[in-house]
Amino acid sequence: MSNIKKKFIGSLEEISPTKIIDEEKDDQLANFFLILSMVFNDLKSFLFFEKLLEESYEQPDLENATVHLGEYAGLKVHVQKNLIGITSEFLLMLRKNSDLLNIPRLQLLVRELTPENKRKWDELIDSAKNPNSLYGNIYQIRSTITMHYDHQRKALRKGFMRSFFGEGKDIKQHKNAYYRIGDKMENTRFFYADAAVEDYIKSVLNMEDMGKVTKVIEDMTHTIYSLLKEYIKMCKKKK
Repeated sequence: MSNIKKKFIGSLEEISPTKIIDEEKDDQLANFFLILSMVFNDLKSFLFFEKLLEESYEQPDLENATVHLGEYAGLKVHVQKNLIGITSEFLLMLRKNSDLLNIPRLQLLVRELTPENKRKWDELIDSAKNPNSLYGNIYQIRSTITMHYDHQRKALRKGFMRSFFGEGKDIKQHKNAYYRIGDKMENTRFFYADAAVEDYIKSVLNMEDMGKVTKVIEDMTHTIYSLLKEYIKMCKKKK
């Protein structure tokens, strides 16, 4: 096996920091786009990690309980819960910043989007302004197992009960509560906790809901990328 490590490649682009954030002027739209930049990076980081996992490790055999399946599935559910949390926080951020969404400078940038991305942006804003049950469900996941650690001590228990005593009890991997304790973090994991997280998510979001969340994440990725691209163009024109 080769020990040559990969490097991130590409050409750096640059812009004066004062064109992103004016030291003398508290521009709320500039602050908003700085937040969008962070959201995009958060999405990219977890999607990159998921792709790295899928490309670097074999798809596990789902028929038997193994360390490989436990580690693989645990890392996948970690990505899933964090992407759900980011989605919830992004929609909440849009709702909290609704006063900015119709200002002329932002609308000028939105007009530069493709018709498809403009439609997606409008749908995201509509979802943020008019929260439905799906919005409430992803916020619930965000508040119990993603951004917070189950302060009321109920959510993970619910997921665990579902995994080992409810709907998931007949799955081979749920016949026992599996774990692995090695001599360091690298070879230690409590797989039963991953199962509890996964089943808690399933208790809150059904397959149709998960499909909708996946679509929202895709829409976020495309529209935020496109808006930031136009925003950087606008910033470069500043004197």
